[in-house]
Amino acid sequence: MSLDDSLAGYVFRTREGRLFSLEEARAISKTTGEIMELEGCGSLCCIPLISRCNAVGTLNCGSRRPAFFTAEDLQFFSQVRGQVAIALDNALSYNRIEDLNARLAEENVYLRR
Repeated sequence: MSLDDSLAGYVFRTREGRLFSLEEARAISKTTGEIMELEGCGSLCCIPLISRCNAVGTLNCGSRRPAFFTAEDLQFFSQVRGQVAIALDNALSYNRIEDLNARLAEENVYLRR
């Protein structure tokens, strides 16, 4: 699914968490609305994960019940997102460092020849 045709992509671009009903999902993203319907999902809560002013992903929670999530849930997930975004950003940074270390080791072997 493309980022442009998904609720996660919508939240990622706007950088604002939001609650979605099945009808709202269909209005914004036909594809996501179809998937929600196929899976029996009646409501969705999407929160952008922002670390150091960069959006690194989204946190998405769904329920089979319509209007399951409340404004309090949105506020709670908005508080949790900071910790999740930091953990995800740290994992991405660790992977970049590992890649750089591997490349440096390869170059070191090449230079020793």
